[in-house]
Amino acid sequence: MIEKHSRKIIESPLLDVRSHSRDLLLALSRAAQAIQQAHTAVDFYRAVGDAIKPLGGEVTLLMINEDRQSLSIAYTSYSPTLIRKAEKLTGLSLLEYRIPFSQDSVYGRAMDGGKTVFSDSTSEAIAEILPGILRSFTPLLVKMFKLQQGILAPLRAGDSALGLLKINGLFLNEDDVPAMESFAGQIAAGIQNVRLMQKLQDELTAHRLADELLNHNRSLLLALSRAFQTIQQAHTPEDIYCAVGDQIKSLGGEVTLLMVNDDRQSLTAAYTSFAPKLLRQIEKLTGSSVLGYRLVFSPDSIYGRNIAAGKAEYVHWVRDHVFEGLPKALRPLTDQFIKILKIEQGILAPLHVEGETLGLMLVSGLSLNEGDVPAMESFAGQIAAGVLNARLTQQMRNELSARKQAEEAVRQAENRFKALIEKASDGIVLVGLDGKIQYASPSARNMFDYDNQADILSNPLTFIHPDDLAIVLNAMNDLIHNPAYIPTLEYRYRYKDGSYHWVESTFSNLLAEPGVQAVVINFRDITERKRIEQALHESEKYYRALIENATDGILVLGMDGKIRYESPSVTRMLGYAPESLIGMSAFDLINPEDLVQIAGAFMEGLSTPGFIHRGEYRLLHHSGEWRCFEIVSHYLMEDPAIAGIIINGRDITERKLIEDALLDSEGKFHSVISESSDGIVLSDEAGHVIEFNNAIEQIIGLKREIVLGQFLWDLQFQIMPRELRTEENYAKLKDSIIKTLETGQSSFLHKMLDAPFQYADGSTRFVQQRVFSVRTEKGWRLGSISRDITDNKRGEEALRASEAKSKSLYQMLRLMTDNLPDLVWAKDMDGCYTFTNKAMIEKLLIAQDTEEPIGKNDLFLQKDNGPCILRFPIGILLARSAWIQKPAFIQISVRKDLKNSET
Repeated sequence: MIEKHSRKIIESPLLDVRSHSRDLLLALSRAAQAIQQAHTAVDFYRAVGDAIKPLGGEVTLLMINEDRQSLSIAYTSYSPTLIRKAEKLTGLSLLEYRIPFSQDSVYGRAMDGGKTVFSDSTSEAIAEILPGILRSFTPLLVKMFKLQQGILAPLRAGDSALGLLKINGLFLNEDDVPAMESFAGQIAAGIQNVRLMQKLQDELTAHRLADELLNHNRSLLLALSRAFQTIQQAHTPEDIYCAVGDQIKSLGGEVTLLMVNDDRQSLTAAYTSFAPKLLRQIEKLTGSSVLGYRLVFSPDSIYGRNIAAGKAEYVHWVRDHVFEGLPKALRPLTDQFIKILKIEQGILAPLHVEGETLGLMLVSGLSLNEGDVPAMESFAGQIAAGVLNARLTQQMRNELSARKQAEEAVRQAENRFKALIEKASDGIVLVGLDGKIQYASPSARNMFDYDNQADILSNPLTFIHPDDLAIVLNAMNDLIHNPAYIPTLEYRYRYKDGSYHWVESTFSNLLAEPGVQAVVINFRDITERKRIEQALHESEKYYRALIENATDGILVLGMDGKIRYESPSVTRMLGYAPESLIGMSAFDLINPEDLVQIAGAFMEGLSTPGFIHRGEYRLLHHSGEWRCFEIVSHYLMEDPAIAGIIINGRDITERKLIEDALLDSEGKFHSVISESSDGIVLSDEAGHVIEFNNAIEQIIGLKREIVLGQFLWDLQFQIMPRELRTEENYAKLKDSIIKTLETGQSSFLHKMLDAPFQYADGSTRFVQQRVFSVRTEKGWRLGSISRDITDNKRGEEALRASEAKSKSLYQMLRLMTDNLPDLVWAKDMDGCYTFTNKAMIEKLLIAQDTEEPIGKNDLFLQKDNGPCILRFPIGILLARSAWIQKPAFIQISVRKDLKNSET
């Protein structure tokens, strides 16, 4: 019975261990299944937390940031109430806080080592991630979150560290490490899969948006094309308005046409495609008819500015336009009108033709965007031309319909056309069958400065430049044989002063017209235009030469991301054959890991006029190698000359390799500095402190995290003794350090100097310091090596005080003993004299003065004066001083002749 009971006692802990392991493995297995079914990061993280919390634990996922030097909390299973308490205590937003780590920190070792770690206490890990000023809260946070023990497992996918899995709970022990390490691997693989799925979804979304935009543009252009065809066939403005409205409504949009009145200060609503039912609601609110409504505008109003500019614009929110178009009494109803008509954004385009604005077109709906502005602006111009033609046609019909006024109308028309000819800026001449000029308009005579009738009526072929004569003769020959042929030629014509000017002439064969019987030539002087064209051509050659010989690679992309142009330097940088990249998607050249960032910038640039993006990305070389490039993208879709994205790229692969090597070197350098027993401070070229090791922290009592980033002169001024901290000394100190940073030269460099400073507790101490300068590519850096010599200084002061005291005693002893008749001397342990008085010299020793016996013994110095008595040693003194360097004794004795001695 006793044996059975003992066996139960032994087996009970084993059963608890097995039960714990079984529960843990079951929970992790459930989490692994949920992870595989997760489609989003949120589902993924929740599956991990739901598996751990039933066991009595809490889980936190820390993901590494792009800088590879900090972590962010992607998920934590702790309650929101507890998190808010911690945030209120620390003043930090835990889910947004970037957790810094170094290679030698708990987190850095876990990631770099790739090993799962069990910890009895997480206090050290918590203290590492908090700013220095908040580290005192570590015990409180450990208690709040119950962080007594836990497991820290790296999330690794292949050779890449994604972050850390942190699980806390009293149920954990070291035997759980293998299971948690395996679970962390499953989590890392799941995170990788979720990220790939998200990336694929983003790419599909981008393609879908591009297709939708393409379909939108195609539909819009087709509708505008159909409307234009209808406009050409229309005979009245009303027919044109209806054609425009039908096509816009077929796309799901609405259009309103406001025509400028004769006073040029008001507009009239000539047409709107909104449903009559909606118009009746508005008319009921306003008490007036929508069609025919007269909108008065000023030059500085929205409508006045648009008419004056003659350019279409995208309207993000039409409320201001509706508000300004209403009478003041009705403006409070603006929001009701917008709600009834269901309009938000649109395009406002002037109906501009031949230098005149006939009105405004407001198009809303259609999912319009800023890229549709050019098409709408062109369409508005077509509408204006059609309206103008319709008006002219209607005017002509009205004139013809009035038969009683037919002759007057003809006469007026003749006068009008004659006035046009007489006052036209273009020159007009009539050339007969004999080749001579029959008529030249005033502008033609003025243009060539001919005032002699004989010159005017002579053969015009004699004034044409010889090199251009053949072109004109061939055109005239074709014109004679084919009266329907109307050529327009550019050639040089001689002015009266003998110079040649470029002219553009249009020839019309009206020989068969009874009222004309001549070839009509309309021409204008285009010398200035030719000069501008030539200058433009030279400019294009110049900039093309710059682009083709530029060291940076240049690409031009369309809105679909496809390459439309590549400069010759791209071939040199990426190794592809010339122009082989044209038509290819630029995204195919980007490293997959960089696609998310550049795709986001691409979408932002398409919606932001003038957007500029800078970044560093890896591009695929023809050899298969990934090369690092510094990219600057200019989004110029609104520029009609570009209508795309200009990308400048520079290969920085070698520079990145050098930077990596430099970072590695600086890391080793920092380790050496950190372990140095001497205090070390190093600045950059601007004077900012970039190195401040542990030893200098101990010497001057300031923390490294507080000092880093300060200017050298501010640090020096801060530790300067309080009585020296004046504005004048600060200015001198700053000026001196700045000059040294500029030149690398100063009188205090490369010398060992002692200086006082004020410690953090207010006490004055001393430091021995050597300041040096270091030459870099950017200029000069300054550094210093320091050690605390306060104790040495104090020892030296004590020694100097002791020596002064000893010398004073020696002088007193000398004064006292030299006046004694007794013999007084001192010897060291070797029997050599260290002190004698005058009586010793005179009565016993062979010496000239009291200094001669010093360091000698009796064999060399004692006189032979007969027997003597040496008695009564007065005292023995062991001492060490500036004048007695070894232990010695001082003896005072009396020496007398035996003859005179009574005893």
